Amino acid sequence: MPRLTLPPSALRILNCVPAAVLSALIAEPILNPVASNGSFLQPSVLAAVLCLIMGLIGMPMLLTVIIGMASFWLLGMWV
Repeated sequence: MPRLTLPPSALRILNCVPAAVLSALIAEPILNPVASNGSFLQPSVLAAVLCLIMGLIGMPMLLTVIIGMASFWLLGMWV
């Protein structure tokens, strides 16, 4: 496959795949407890908001994931 050349539009679409897969994997566990409890003060929701803010300001994805996991763990101990 090293000789395969993709058009720029295909490369832009493939660049979105990691974010789409990650979003699909974490959306249900985050939103399901909120729907049943009605409370946004849960570690999963607070960590997701932190990750969203980090993503919007342009932090690297790996750093965002690591900080999101750490904040979920720390918030789980206090909230």
